[in-house]
Amino acid sequence: DLWEALLRLASESRGRAASLERPNLLLALKGRFRFRGSSVLRNDIKLVKTIATDWPQSIEDRIGGVAVPRPRLREALDEAAKNHRFVQVHGLPGTGKTAALKHLALDCLAAGPILFLTPDRLAGNSWQAFAQSIGLSCHDPKTLLAEIEALGTPYLFIDGIDRIESAQRNIVTDLLQPILHSEALSDWRVVVTARDIGIEPLRNWLPAELFAIQGIGMVEVRPFDDDEATALADSLPGLRPLLFSTPQVQDSLTTSFLSGHFCTRSRTKTIGSMRFAKSASHRF
Repeated sequence: DLWEALLRLASESRGRAASLERPNLLLALKGRFRFRGSSVLRNDIKLVKTIATDWPQSIEDRIGGVAVPRPRLREALDEAAKNHRFVQVHGLPGTGKTAALKHLALDCLAAGPILFLTPDRLAGNSWQAFAQSIGLSCHDPKTLLAEIEALGTPYLFIDGIDRIESAQRNIVTDLLQPILHSEALSDWRVVVTARDIGIEPLRNWLPAELFAIQGIGMVEVRPFDDDEATALADSLPGLRPLLFSTPQVQDSLTTSFLSGHFCTRSRTKTIGSMRFAKSASHRF
């Protein structure tokens, strides 16, 4: 079947004097065949998968060991990624933006490699320099992106894109140029988290075409709703009086949990006029 498909592509291309490179072939055969991947790039793909596994795993997404499902937030993320090429997950600090990105990334990773970047792990002032710093042998972003798409999910995840320093922004734009200008990479999606600052600061340095194609998907992450708070209270009953207190206390408590203020034994957090220690959830 693969041979017959290649013969048809060759025949169709001959009439147009077209050139068929590996990324174009992978695009043309997408969905009909599953490939093992290029033997030349196998180690690079393994490294990309390791990074995409290890970096998100360092993101804290549990409260007292309890993972709170947020199905409505996940549905909003899926819908935004389906309809937009660029999706910005935004919200106040500690509302769970990074945790939402983590879960989407790990779900995509189950199907194959993805690309996951965080500002504090970027090095160099170009994609080539960054690729070299992490040990990739392939420094051509188009080739690597095409291979990732053929084997996995064409998603570029960036946690905290608004925190990327000016010197490292070319790492991102070097990736976006082939995504935006190569037909073979037209299925790629870019999903980022950012503080609640709007889209304008990103327009100053991201390519304008990124926002023009299919528009911008904006997903706001809010503190826990009643169903989510109930799920947490069922697992940690001592928190129920606080979770269903005044709106101000609810929002402050949820934000404190999700931003990790309860993860360090010696750290305390002031909420309104009340002061809570790490072990507070066990005392109430």
